[in-house]
Amino acid sequence: MDGVHFIGIEEYGVFKARFYPSGDELKPSDWALAKTITEGVTIVDEMLEIDAFDGKRKIILNYTSPILGDEGIVQGAVVVNNEITTLIDAQESLRKAKYGAEAANKAKSEFLANMSHEIRTPLNGIMGMLQLMNTTTLNLEQKDFVGHALQSSKRLLRLLTDILDLSRVEAGKLDISTELFDLRDAMDGVVQLFTPLAREKQLELRTQINTSIPDNMLGDQARLQQVLSNLVGNAIKFTNMGHIEIAVHPMPPKGPKEYRILFSVSDTGIGIADDMLGKLFSPFTQVEG
Repeated sequence: MDGVHFIGIEEYGVFKARFYPSGDELKPSDWALAKTITEGVTIVDEMLEIDAFDGKRKIILNYTSPILGDEGIVQGAVVVNNEITTLIDAQESLRKAKYGAEAANKAKSEFLANMSHEIRTPLNGIMGMLQLMNTTTLNLEQKDFVGHALQSSKRLLRLLTDILDLSRVEAGKLDISTELFDLRDAMDGVVQLFTPLAREKQLELRTQINTSIPDNMLGDQARLQQVLSNLVGNAIKFTNMGHIEIAVHPMPPKGPKEYRILFSVSDTGIGIADDMLGKLFSPFTQVEG
């Protein structure tokens, strides 16, 4: 499309159109074509808005380059204008949609964080009373009831902690600590947490830790247990017979002061179909068995 039809006027009126970047009207001497002819400069990707005579707003991307004669004198100019109105409008719509989505996501994260925090307070009170009750004189059946209630409370507390951590991850505020901890004690803690649930389904919950791995490690014990607990809990949920195994094996170090370890959780459950593996790390997505 030539410039005359692009602007929407006849040839004699081309230079009556108003060119302005960011709302400021341009003087004829400021036009890219005028600068190129008078100063011999090449202008690349100059974005201009145009009020065409048909009343429509148009946005163009301008490229203007001088045509030089034998002695380097400007003889004319090559002007290329690309209309990008639709592209710019689409980018603006996308920006607004992205802003709206980010605002909604932030509101969701804040709501989850606030609700999780509010629920944790009474839950801690319930767990405290159950622990006190467990120290009183109870028969075997009552102790079993209290034990189940405590385990359920711990699982609920872990779920609320996961929700809080998800909010922190989305906000970029999740902290990873580096402290000395006993690896085997950490594994035992995960096993003890899920042993009652595994027994209910008659599943064997076991660990396999390579003997070459030392007891003491530097890292974030709480985050490690959190990840393993999520994997073990999911394994128990989708395993109806057999076992769940937490295995720990050494890996080749990347540096002289590093010790790399591979943790794995395997089970004899239904597994995940190959065509569903792409959904594995999608948030709030579950592959039904």
